[in-house]
Order: sequence, then structure tokens, then C-alpha cells
Amino acid sequence: MDRCHAAAPKLPTTARIAIGMRSAPTHPTPHRRSAAVQGEDMATEPTDQVGTRLMFENDRVRVWDVALAPGASLATHIHRTDYFFIVESGGLVRFTDPANPADYHDIQFEDDQVTWVPVGDDGHVDNRLTNIGTKRHRNYVIELKHG
Repeated sequence: MDRCHAAAPKLPTTARIAIGMRSAPTHPTPHRRSAAVQGEDMATEPTDQVGTRLMFENDRVRVWDVALAPGASLATHIHRTDYFFIVESGGLVRFTDPANPADYHDIQFEDDQVTWVPVGDDGHVDNRLTNIGTKRHRNYVIELKHG
């Protein structure tokens, strides 16, 4: 089955409940810290891969899975269209600028959190995400394509 004609993915129960029951208007408030982070790669251009796995895509939306075990990372990436994300299992995630490892902030995501993120014409870059918590972090990113 090709991506343009695939059936809509069935989201886990927690994600379906989150859509109907809870939403947050903006990004969660980050906890900023200023300390060196060891082992970061040098700066690279952001990738268009905004998740760990592309689950579904058609001419209107792109749905990504972001699954990060403790210690796992997702490379610096760019969002080119408005999107929202649904947190299935919230973890403690560090956003780090690979060009400046001392520049980072931590966000504790909550289970069933839904957040809308408007993106300007130049796109929105998210620095490297690393799960620094003790449990798995998982969310779904739904990018809305320009119509």
C-alpha cells in the first residue's frame, strides 16, 4: 500500500483520549540550565526527519513517531509547517545545540499532553533531543502540509 493511499494510523488509546480531552496552547515551559554537556557531535544542518519513524503521509499530513529510550537522541531537525504533538508517555527531554553544548534546556513532558506549534515561513528548528530521564519518552508529531 503506498503512502498516499494508506489507511489512517490507529493511535494508541491515550493519544485518542488526549485529542478529545486535553490540549495545551504552547510549548511547555523549559527548565534552562547552563552547563557543559559532554559527547555532543559538531553542528550539522538540520534534517527534515522530525521523528524516529514516519508512520503515515499523504498530501495533507505527515505523522511521525518519536520514541526515545533513556539516553537515546533525535538529531537536530526542522519543522517546515504548522504541527501539533501528542505525548503518549512523557519523559525528561534535553534540547541541546550541537554547536554550543553549554546551550541547552530540559523539558518534562506529561502523559496525554497535546501541544499546537505554529511555524513561520522560515521553519522552526528543534535542537538535538535526548531523553535524560529514567523512562521511555514517546510522542506523535502531526505535521499539517500546506494545501
